[in-house]
Amino acid sequence: MRVQVLQNQWLPDASATLESVERELRQAITRGTDFVVLPQHVLGDPARTPPDPERARRALEVLTHLAREREVYLATGSWLEHHEGRVVDVARVLDRTGRVCATVRRPHEGGAPVTGTDFPLLDTDKGRVGLLLGHDFWVMEPSRIQSLRGAHLVLVSGALGTRNRESKKAAIWGLATLHCVAVAFASTVGGGSTLALPQRLVAQADEAPGVLTAEWADDTMALQREADLSFKNTLWFGLWARRPELYAPLATAPTRSTEAA
Repeated sequence: MRVQVLQNQWLPDASATLESVERELRQAITRGTDFVVLPQHVLGDPARTPPDPERARRALEVLTHLAREREVYLATGSWLEHHEGRVVDVARVLDRTGRVCATVRRPHEGGAPVTGTDFPLLDTDKGRVGLLLGHDFWVMEPSRIQSLRGAHLVLVSGALGTRNRESKKAAIWGLATLHCVAVAFASTVGGGSTLALPQRLVAQADEAPGVLTAEWADDTMALQREADLSFKNTLWFGLWARRPELYAPLATAPTRSTEAA
């Protein structure tokens, strides 16, 4: 399984940022890549980049073409749109044909942290995968629920500032370990995008823009979940010993945001 994460830089103009993202991805996505993840607010600072239907249409068109052309699952990152009379932050995953196969919408409330209650999963030819947007990742339950529902990889369109960057990377790794799940966390420049397995940080970025690439065997996470009564060789005990039944009402609830956009 090959996973790539874009850490992009906002340019003064959202159209120029989109062109930069497209150029970077065309150079970086290699044959055999399975998943590509873009950051939250990928086209620009939300305070200065209000919803623009034509810009949103163009961005989705560009990324759809890329997903289809390179035959990858592509988490588009997010941008602001109008939906049912509200301004929302929208993230999607496109499948290898460019079809939208998962969507997350979160109300945009300025810079205030916003979390949701729906955490979509998608079944891919590389196994079950979860999508999280922004602050959802930093709450303990969403990635835990996705892991208990069978996700081996969580794609995170995130946004991190430069403050305490190393601690945030360690926290990403910690959540990967606690939930026995691989994490592909994309952030805009400065945030420290990270690819993490429970065993280690596989790839990490600092301030520079660019694309992180990591590869691991398809059965890596399945092996980590095998029953191990010695409690030494896998994370089976850690995943299942903390009363997972308490999550049952959440983990079995319908996934409401997996509809096509």
